[in-house]
Amino acid sequence: LMQQTNFVYEVIIGDDSSTDQSQAIIREMIPKFEGRMVPILRKKNLGAMANLLDLLQRVCGEYVAFLEGDDYWIDPLKLQKQVEYLERHPEFVACYHKNQLVNGNGKLLQEKVDAYGDLEEFTLHEQNLFMLPGQTATTMVRSNVIKKYNFSDLKKYKLKYTPGDRILPILLLSEGRIYCSQEVMSAYRTVVESDTDSWTKKYGLKNAFGNMAVFRMHKEMERIGKGVGLEICLKDADVDSYVEACQELVFKKRVSYLPNLLYMFLFSTHRLYMITKGNKIFILDIKAKVSRKLKNA
Repeated sequence: LMQQTNFVYEVIIGDDSSTDQSQAIIREMIPKFEGRMVPILRKKNLGAMANLLDLLQRVCGEYVAFLEGDDYWIDPLKLQKQVEYLERHPEFVACYHKNQLVNGNGKLLQEKVDAYGDLEEFTLHEQNLFMLPGQTATTMVRSNVIKKYNFSDLKKYKLKYTPGDRILPILLLSEGRIYCSQEVMSAYRTVVESDTDSWTKKYGLKNAFGNMAVFRMHKEMERIGKGVGLEICLKDADVDSYVEACQELVFKKRVSYLPNLLYMFLFSTHRLYMITKGNKIFILDIKAKVSRKLKNA
């Protein structure tokens, strides 16, 4: 609501039956912003993806920017800058930018997150390296591109582990080009405390379940790519999951990773490549570990 623009914008808020006081706060804010807020206050929880896709069907504007409840924008000209870029470059269907990283209390952890690289354009090459063009709160897309996809379209892919920020770039690349600005204009809040239900807490932490979830995600993303006509190939990402499971099993004696390796061996789309390259990397890891031990003896 602190955004400064030369155009009118509306804030569509989908509160998915939250159990805190969010809905009460939203109701208090509605009269203060002259009809710019469109509250969708649900009585029954739909789930993150269903909630988002329902909101997208309600969009009236030419562009859509995303902001999840725990993140926030820090540049009052964010929307203005992204709209101006997309207006000047009709060949691009989306615009991302850089972000800060803060913890659950808003303490700054990283001034500029470098996990997304420094490229000005996100292409299929980066997608196949399992990269992202940016964090969700940095995204602006053309609404006519994204609104053509609905919940039924995504249901046919039988997605269980793939979050929206991994799905969206695949859909966008099937429609056009993605620009990545180097400006830092938002803050991403990473929350992994025990009383939260974030994706990172459920699947992203380093444990056997998270390792398997990421591997399963690779397969789901390749399935989406096939459905929209893109050659998504995450073979090197499969290698990373395989090597991680080997390291945890052999070096740390975590037997919970054994079923993961068995599953990867049986069901990887890139089985031969994954095992051949993965074993080479793992053997180098063993040699390096032995060498360090001999040096310290």
